Amino acid sequence: SSKFVFEVRDLWPATIKAVGAINNQRILHILETLELYLYRKAFLVVLVTNAFKADLISRKVNPDKLYVIRNGVDLSFFAGQKLESRPCHTEVFKVGYVGTHGVCQDLTQILNVASELKDVSGLFFTFVGEGEQKEFLISHAASLNLKNVKFESMVKKDDMPDVYSDFDLVLVPLKNDELFKTVI
Repeated sequence: SSKFVFEVRDLWPATIKAVGAINNQRILHILETLELYLYRKAFLVVLVTNAFKADLISRKVNPDKLYVIRNGVDLSFFAGQKLESRPCHTEVFKVGYVGTHGVCQDLTQILNVASELKDVSGLFFTFVGEGEQKEFLISHAASLNLKNVKFESMVKKDDMPDVYSDFDLVLVPLKNDELFKTVI
């Protein structure tokens, strides 16, 4: 017979609550009951952060079945010539975001900063990726008349070193909520 191993990359339904996607306490309670049932039934639960492990232990999930395997990256993949040869000072300072354009990332905060800095010469913001909020973000940037912002489609993994090397600063934003202090 096979064993049920549950891999947890985000704490659901806590994330749903944190982003305000569902506010109905009854539905959230039902979802949390289902969540805890799945943890109890799993032979092993694989988590990506120690904070997730602590959260589950605090909710009475058996710590003997909890294992943390953190996400990682192969740094040699990003050790290309272009990364190493990027000049430190150029005429344009490029700020980038690469990833999901969703509610959890709260990318409007970056657009608000871009708006406050839109008269700063040589400062440019680029958003690379896709997601449920992308059309809203494009529309919001247009409504703020942001000439210092552009949006690009997602790119293939093989192109990521070149994408990252084009930026002077890369942002990894999340919505300002206690829950997101538990993620990597």
